Amino acid sequence: MFEIFQLPTRFLFQSERPAAKSTSPFVSGLRTPVELATARTVAIFSYLAIVIGLVVIGYRHFDNIKTGIAAAVLYLLLPYTAILTGRYMDTADGIGQVYHVLLAALLVWAVATYRRPLISGILLGLAIGMFYYPIFLLPLWCSFYWQRGVVRFTAGVISMLVLLVSILYFHHYGPSFSADVRQMFGWVFPAHGKLEGLLGIEHQ
Repeated sequence: MFEIFQLPTRFLFQSERPAAKSTSPFVSGLRTPVELATARTVAIFSYLAIVIGLVVIGYRHFDNIKTGIAAAVLYLLLPYTAILTGRYMDTADGIGQVYHVLLAALLVWAVATYRRPLISGILLGLAIGMFYYPIFLLPLWCSFYWQRGVVRFTAGVISMLVLLVSILYFHHYGPSFSADVRQMFGWVFPAHGKLEGLLGIEHQ
């Protein structure tokens, strides 16, 4: 990846360069060729990981590889796979959409390795550190492992989150370490000005 230490923040790539002008309504701030190539590479390998993970789940957990292949094919047929990682790949916001696919790959493999609570916990902790919303899956996973494996699962999640917070401490990207931690866990304050309505009308 281009910069692995940017994963604990919300977007995969960030830049202080001013946005480049473009006539296209979907292009607002082109990135360097290295960043674009890296984003595409991450997206491709994430999709491969999702497809392989679905096949592995069907083969190992349902004893039917055809079920896994069918699920993988149905996933690839979704328009979502082309909208957020294809059409907007060359925009400043589009590169940030790569985390959608990367998170999906981590969650799929967390399910594929559910018989190894520590590994599943590490994968889920990495997903939470990249973008906070998988944290709402913790009650479900803990209830699944409650009879056996909850300690190892929790240890995996906590150890990964501690590692990511430590990375932010030594290599933060926002104005302060506390701001990066709040961004990492989705603890942000709502905006009070220049709010847009459903039809795109700004409200003061």
